[in-house]
Amino acid sequence: MQSTNVTDIIVPSTRQRRKFDKRKMEELGDSIKRPAGLLQAIVLRDDRLTLVSGERRLRVIAGFYGYNLDEEYEWEGGPPNRNDS
Repeated sequence: MQSTNVTDIIVPSTRQRRKFDKRKMEELGDSIKRPAGLLQAIVLRDDRLTLVSGERRLRVIAGFYGYNLDEEYEWEGGPPNRNDS
């Protein structure tokens, strides 16, 4: 397992889910904050940048770091203010 910055992860435009229930996202956030933490990993492709599964978890964790991702926000090529350098 390796670490990657949430701001470097690319969410493909071909994903199925585009809207997220705010209440369910808050519940997931509360769950992740518990002592057990994140129970299921966010899965990335071999390039370690392209999301395969776990967009809800990714969005919640990004929110912990100050990214304001509302339930209808659509990422294309990464979250806003992505550092491309």
